[in-house]
Amino acid sequence: GTSNPLIPAFPSLTEKGYSYPPEVVGDGGIPFGVHIVVSGPVYGNSLTSIAFNVESGATTQSTTVIATRSLTIAQLQVAGAHYWIPVPGNSVLEFLRWNAVNTPANNGYVGSIYSWWGPKCGGEQ
Repeated sequence: GTSNPLIPAFPSLTEKGYSYPPEVVGDGGIPFGVHIVVSGPVYGNSLTSIAFNVESGATTQSTTVIATRSLTIAQLQVAGAHYWIPVPGNSVLEFLRWNAVNTPANNGYVGSIYSWWGPKCGGEQ
């Protein structure tokens, strides 16, 4: 729920794209990615889903989507749910970030999540 999609802990600021369905996915042999944990259930007026886009690039801005995963409002209402977006290392350029795209495009929701970049650690969906 922030207007600044950059996560300072990421190794870069540029973006890349990649898509996965909302159900549990395999990692395809990809050991690193983005972890998303629902720490406070997300509720919103007409909010149906949020797409998390992992983006990378070779310049000062990450604008190329390299991985995407859309989570439904039902998935985002499960406190403690741990989702993972595998990100192929060969797609990561100098800068890396992720952003959240609401469907429909509005900011009228509450809830909280936290996220980090790292290896798959078990228990992720």
